[in-house]
Amino acid sequence: MPTWGWFVIAVAIVYVAVLVSSRSARGGSHTPHDLHPASTWRQLDDAVRDEVSCLLDRGGTLEAIKILVARDGIGVRHAKATVEYGRLQARPVPAGIRSCGDTAPIEGRLRDLKSEGKNVAAITLLRDSTGMTLREAKDAVDQL
Repeated sequence: MPTWGWFVIAVAIVYVAVLVSSRSARGGSHTPHDLHPASTWRQLDDAVRDEVSCLLDRGGTLEAIKILVARDGIGVRHAKATVEYGRLQARPVPAGIRSCGDTAPIEGRLRDLKSEGKNVAAITLLRDSTGMTLREAKDAVDQL
């Protein structure tokens, strides 16, 4: 074999060795233990976990992911996996008990504001107390 052939083989071997060593230095394809969705879910404080659970009850998966990304600074892919883990951990709500976003405690105040013609104040109150989107809150106030 000519000399240049041996040179190409040597460069390929060095390239593969550098690639393997850089992967093993970064942990390879394995996820570190503290980045598993289960451990991330357990490390969330109760307020964030409750807020994410409430959003999941209302079908707000994207909002829940955004909260984890913004507050905890984790990547989107990991936040999605954590939210999915949280969805699996959620207990079903027993019959007769409303899930998060219950408007019963403020329903009287909302009716008063609507009867006074203060729809914007009613929508604001509803959004602040339940975390609803503007469209959800407007529709709920209109149905009162």
